[in-house]
Amino acid sequence: RVPPLNVARPDGARHVAAMVFYFTCSDPRYTIYMGRDKYENESLIAYGWPEDLWFHVDGHSSAHVYLRLPKDQAISDVPDDIVVECAQLTKLNSIAGCKLNNVKIVYCMWSNLRKTGDMATGQIGFHDRSACRYITIEKRVNEIVNRLNKTKLEDHNDPVELYELRKARDRAEVDAGKDATRGLFRNLALEREMERARLATRVETVYGWENMDEDELERADQEQMDRIMASMASLPARGRSVREVDLCADLFGDLAEPREPEPENDVVGGGQVDLTPDELAAKAAIIGVGSGANQMETLVQVAHARRAEAEARARSKAEDKARRKEEAEAATTRPGAR
Repeated sequence: RVPPLNVARPDGARHVAAMVFYFTCSDPRYTIYMGRDKYENESLIAYGWPEDLWFHVDGHSSAHVYLRLPKDQAISDVPDDIVVECAQLTKLNSIAGCKLNNVKIVYCMWSNLRKTGDMATGQIGFHDRSACRYITIEKRVNEIVNRLNKTKLEDHNDPVELYELRKARDRAEVDAGKDATRGLFRNLALEREMERARLATRVETVYGWENMDEDELERADQEQMDRIMASMASLPARGRSVREVDLCADLFGDLAEPREPEPENDVVGGGQVDLTPDELAAKAAIIGVGSGANQMETLVQVAHARRAEAEARARSKAEDKARRKEEAEAATTRPGAR
């Protein structure tokens, strides 16, 4: 909703139109605008932009001249020649100032202007007087003011247009802020993913945790496999029973078969495990199976299956040995045998 700007004129008529004059500076990045009189100045004060730099003759009445800065600039970034152009135009549009030399011009950002209800039409104050700057114009420079007047345009003759322009500016700023926030969150998410990937390739050394590239990871995997094979090769080849600890290390089936089977009550159907869960987890970590519950269950099942196979082979050999012994005894007791 547009705030009312029904300014009463001396003749009693209410003024609602606003005639705004625009000028182009020598640097086309900068635009100057001002109202026709103090009544139009009320609309400009109400609907100015945070990027606007305000000029006025200090100590005399004059037009309210505004310089619209680029978005990324502050008052200290404005070139001196642009400030002089604005000051020359302000002096020119002062009834008293245009006739004087060494006219002092005050200027500050629009956000420093203060307007209260008890002030006269076109009158303003400052929130912070120390934020104001001053420039003294010794005399009018016709070359500057004539060039500016040649670029003079009239536009936005209604306060509603000024209000809509300000609202569109604010809406664009909010949208840009949202885009910047979304971009920031995307960058943070990407950084977190990169950090996770970096931590996933860390290895603990005697010097602490270090990152590994692909070649180093491949070498580390090969070294781990070599350690597993060396560990299995160091186990005794024969003369011992195959217990759970051996089977956990023997997932590749490289251990020799036992000479004698285990006692029956320790072999079939008991489901006994000689390793504690922590020991099984340690074995699982060595061979790269993992330490989760499902991986551990799979490890134990494989160990039992290998154990059952080894025991079955041992029983089969024992049965073959007993059968050959019986056949030999029967042959010696057969009639005619020596």
